Amino acid sequence: MSAEMTSDEIKDAVKDALKEELGEFNISREIHYEDHKFIGALREWMGEIKATAVKTIVRGAISIVFILIFLGFVFWGKGHFK
Repeated sequence: MSAEMTSDEIKDAVKDALKEELGEFNISREIHYEDHKFIGALREWMGEIKATAVKTIVRGAISIVFILIFLGFVFWGKGHFK
């Protein structure tokens, strides 16, 4: 083998080294692309769930506050309007 390698020889050597190192970790581009689409959809779904959960918690807290205020007026009114 000569001291200087051509561009094609370097590409082949790098390609062989990558195949040797990453052999079992190599996945096809289609599968990789589908995985990215799935992860993107999962992120959107989790964002929607988070937004729904926060809205539900806030609505519940506001409802409890209004119920407590109403009950306070009811019990206050019973004591003052006899």
